[in-house]
Amino acid sequence: MTVLPTCRVASEPEAELADKVFLHGAIYTVDQERTWASALAVKGGLIAYVGDESGAEEWIDEHTEVTDLAGRMMLPGFHDSHIHLLIGVATSTECDLLRGGYCP
Repeated sequence: MTVLPTCRVASEPEAELADKVFLHGAIYTVDQERTWASALAVKGGLIAYVGDESGAEEWIDEHTEVTDLAGRMMLPGFHDSHIHLLIGVATSTECDLLRGGYCP
């Protein structure tokens, strides 16, 4: 399963083509109709195209990284941003041996 963060979606190819294209997948679009797509293009960290393979091919050139999802599912990223107060205080005031021994 591939997960991408939620991004702004563009609609038409521009002068530069996609950095990454994902093909042959089950891509959950999270739109109001809850539709699915089989291809997705990413340009500059933003989703530039969502649809089928024929539309995604317009975004591919020799510099595009193409990933064949081989039927696997792609979902938007899920981010949980919270902290537990006591753990947060303890980790911000003690040496963090997991990141090179940083000490505040």
